[in-house]
Amino acid sequence: MKKKQPLISVIIPVYKVEKYLEQCLVSVIFNSYKNLEIIVIDDGSPDNSAAIYNKYAECDERIKIIVQEKESEGPSAARNTGIKNATGDYIHFMDSDDYIDLNFYEELINDALQCDADIAAAGVKMTNSVLTIKHDARIVCADLYTKFEKLQCARYTYIWCYLFRRDFLVENNLLFVVGRYFEDVAFALSAVKVANRVVINPNTFYYYVRRPGAITTTKFPKRSEDLKWARHWRSEFFKENNLPKSLISGQKTVYKILLFGHIPVGKKVVRSSGSRITYSILGVTIFKTRRKLYE
Repeated sequence: MKKKQPLISVIIPVYKVEKYLEQCLVSVIFNSYKNLEIIVIDDGSPDNSAAIYNKYAECDERIKIIVQEKESEGPSAARNTGIKNATGDYIHFMDSDDYIDLNFYEELINDALQCDADIAAAGVKMTNSVLTIKHDARIVCADLYTKFEKLQCARYTYIWCYLFRRDFLVENNLLFVVGRYFEDVAFALSAVKVANRVVINPNTFYYYVRRPGAITTTKFPKRSEDLKWARHWRSEFFKENNLPKSLISGQKTVYKILLFGHIPVGKKVVRSSGSRITYSILGVTIFKTRRKLYE
């Protein structure tokens, strides 16, 4: 007898995304893994998004629509509503202006099951940017340092490239901080910390769409305030868990003594932040070179 496939709940908050929503929904609906519960949460979107998701809901019974009754409280509240209404064995949080590979769920669910992992992670490709996070091989991480090092989750606190076991989220009372931007910082780091294992998949990607008007590309006082909050939260988290700051910056500094014969004449400082290497002598930069963060 064929074993029943686990159900994956895909949680998609919707707010002012009519130009991008269809691409997002199509990438989920036509994924190779079919046992999905697609929870669309309308957070009071004032545009034409409702017409788009309703069109697809009429044709696909896997789509469930939830309309938030309160005035928009942001993606945090919408995602929390999604968690409370999800019935799947696993949960994926997806932004409604992004899209995924057609093998995304099949790859991650297989890894999660084979490795008995609370979290399975995909690679990331950011549109309109050089940033690509590509993993060379499947890696299973169990200890705290290795999980943070391999995922790079302190530098890139994305939650949408992860597939979470739902029982794991519920048992650890993992919810998003409501009323804050950059809320995924606290959620991602807390989840990775308490996960029994994290498995990293090299074969599939989440595509993050950088667009005008998005929170991460718009400057306003609330954004700046919450960014400071998120950075402070992360700093305190690292202190409490005795984690090195290099996991945040990804930067290693090497000092080398420059010699003229046997006489030291200065220092060469090599700083590698992953994307740039700078050489300087006595504080004066003499050469810079760039390289990709991930191949």
